[in-house]
Amino acid sequence: MFQEPYLSDKKLKELFPNGIIPKIKDLQDELKKAREDYAKMSAERKALKKEADRLSRLAQQKRDSQRTVQRYLQNEQAAKRKKSQLE
Repeated sequence: MFQEPYLSDKKLKELFPNGIIPKIKDLQDELKKAREDYAKMSAERKALKKEADRLSRLAQQKRDSQRTVQRYLQNEQAAKRKKSQLE
């Protein structure tokens, strides 16, 4: 019972070592700004992730296309070899 004021006083000194306790309005403004910054950064992250996913899909499509071309060329070469062996 007697320790509660001491503990709250100690906690205030930990939170505000310079002894100046900010006004609630200032804290609310700071919280509002932090939330706005978070929303902005979150939107940027979402846009960047969307672009990264798009680029990843394009890279995968390019790799798939390259494999398709390589298989086609291998099949063409195999067909030429087979044709020359039959002659």
